[in-house]
Amino acid sequence: MRKISSIDSIVGAGGGTLIIKLAQNLPDSHPLKSWLIILAPAIALFIRYLWNFLSPEVTFRVKRWRTARNRKNLVCQIDSMLMDPILSEESKALLKVQSEQVKLSIIDELFQHIESTLPTK
Repeated sequence: MRKISSIDSIVGAGGGTLIIKLAQNLPDSHPLKSWLIILAPAIALFIRYLWNFLSPEVTFRVKRWRTARNRKNLVCQIDSMLMDPILSEESKALLKVQSEQVKLSIIDELFQHIESTLPTK
């Protein structure tokens, strides 16, 4: 069973309050006003469900985007260092190995993500 976090509660309560405030600002003649006030708790629960469902995936994708940007910068730096005529062949060989490791780390990251999303026994 998943433990309810404070962020979940904030999203649920904040969402319901926001919907009620929105409904209160509508004119009395608006047909959705009473419905929004009545359905605010249910809508807030739905928002909370969506938050719980989407939050881990969004977090993963943001981290993956940042990591990809850092990898790209690192590979560019390594490539520019490989062009340096002063650098020894030993150093260049080490840089090539490190560049390959950086590129292969993408696979490791995706594999770890897939393992973390699989249900445990």
